[in-house]
Amino acid sequence: MGLQYLVDGLLLGGVYALLAAGLAMIFGIMRVINFAQGEFMMLGMYAAYFGYTVLGLDPYLVALPAGLMILALGIVVATGLIERIPRGDQDAQLLLTLGLSLVLQNLAIAIFGVTPHALLRPYSNTLIAVGPLFVHESWLFACVASLVVMLGLYLFLSRTWTGRALRATADDASAATYVGISVRRMHSIAFGIGVGLAGLAGTLIATFHAVLPTVGQDFVLIMFVAVVLGGLGSIPGAVLGAIFVGVVQSVSAAFVPLQLQNAVVFLLFVVVLLVRPRGLFGLRVRV
Repeated sequence: MGLQYLVDGLLLGGVYALLAAGLAMIFGIMRVINFAQGEFMMLGMYAAYFGYTVLGLDPYLVALPAGLMILALGIVVATGLIERIPRGDQDAQLLLTLGLSLVLQNLAIAIFGVTPHALLRPYSNTLIAVGPLFVHESWLFACVASLVVMLGLYLFLSRTWTGRALRATADDASAATYVGISVRRMHSIAFGIGVGLAGLAGTLIATFHAVLPTVGQDFVLIMFVAVVLGGLGSIPGAVLGAIFVGVVQSVSAAFVPLQLQNAVVFLLFVVVLLVRPRGLFGLRVRV
């Protein structure tokens, strides 16, 4: 039974990792705390819902186009709004992303209403027997897709000129400017990729979670916990933090009611920060 909870937690954490990686990328490069990250995930979930109910497409076929469209939207938001705020005014940036969260949430309510929707695919509630264990097929597909996307992100950041420019901007924006890198452009790209990852993750999560306008609130705190546990701005740390959160959530289900699972995560979060203020993994490399 304990191994079953562990496997469930690893699969769930693998999906959380995609969300946390996007948030960590935005903070690591822009030093912006994006409170609207959950709402961009929500947009991805509604894209999957629209694609399935209107176009008859499987959510996994919608994932990449939805992620790219939300990436483009993120670049527009960063260029038109966030980058217009004077550099270093973190309070204004925080309030802007919080306001953006409320705007996106209320737009979704106005368009789709508050009724939860479910994407019932053949794999949504299917369990695969692996010896004594049972694996949720939708969780497995989502976790594998998440890992593939994160591998692509790693290759992009390490093998392309734009990826190396993003890393240089994260390490030292002033030095990046001296070698001809447009910091403002890198910030817009980083924000676009970060929210695009959240949107793509939303299409995957829609296969096993209810779709509704306020769903981002359920996940944004989990993202922040994962990012802080892994060390602020560290993508590898955020991934490890997300897996840790997923395992804690799953294992705690054996001891506490479902409604208290997040409470257990937050309690451990506070304890870890008291012991290790730099995060559980304390990675120094940001991206």
